[in-house]
Amino acid sequence: MRKEKGEGQNEIMGFLKNQSRSMEENLKRMKEETMEGIKVRNANTKEFLTSELSKLKNELERKKKDWQIEKKIMQVRIETLEDKVTALESKFEDKKIET
Repeated sequence: MRKEKGEGQNEIMGFLKNQSRSMEENLKRMKEETMEGIKVRNANTKEFLTSELSKLKNELERKKKDWQIEKKIMQVRIETLEDKVTALESKFEDKKIET
């Protein structure tokens, strides 16, 4: 009876060891799959962020060009207004001298 009890315990211990080993292997596999998934997500995220950064840089360059054009337009308008003011001042001075 003791021998049978000991054999039963050995079988149970063997079964538990196998289960433990199997669980460790499953855990290791799941960890590897998770790490691989993280690497893929990181690669996708890096690719996405690189793409977005490139888009933003292009937009910034376009805006800079637009602002430079707008600045030139404003300078021309200012010069035109200054010329008009000078012309009006000249006319005013001419009228002042006449009277």
